[in-house]
Amino acid sequence: MNDLERNILVQIMDFSKKIYDQMNRIHHNWDHIMRDYRRAEIICAEEKANDFVVLSAITMHDLGYLFGPEGHALSGARACRENILPEYNLPKPIIEQICHCIEAHDPDSGVLPQTIEAKIVADADLLEKSDLMVIMEGLFNNVAREFNITYQDYIRLFLRKMKPNFYTKKAEEMDNGRLELIRKLFEKA
Repeated sequence: MNDLERNILVQIMDFSKKIYDQMNRIHHNWDHIMRDYRRAEIICAEEKANDFVVLSAITMHDLGYLFGPEGHALSGARACRENILPEYNLPKPIIEQICHCIEAHDPDSGVLPQTIEAKIVADADLLEKSDLMVIMEGLFNNVAREFNITYQDYIRLFLRKMKPNFYTKKAEEMDNGRLELIRKLFEKA
């Protein structure tokens, strides 16, 4: 990442943090973004991907929750494409790469990740679901409360959003089989 990109990323992060703080979400908040950000950095370094695209996208990947949970990946990418990213005078191809990452991070969007950057963003977010401490400490209760759904509905939502495997070898290594164990545990619930 060059100095100009680093400067723009800091601005994107500052802007995004303000939005996440205003949304006042229980789980899909700045803490979640920072956990995903750290995972994305690790995967990105291993995969030799465009770190500016990956880290910009992971910073904004859940901004669509501002418009509601349904279709958040698509609505968030649309807001980034039309309103947010043009403010930074980024080249159109970079804007499109970032928005593709945002669209493709959620299996419910119907958009499959086509680039290594989009695969990294999807994997970094999926790794959150394999972190047992996150599940036990907050995800299980907080997501159910955030979406105002029962625990049974949360389990169905959780299982629906779990794709069968990771796109990157590094994410698979970081997971170390935990996602499959959690999937099996939830399927029995």
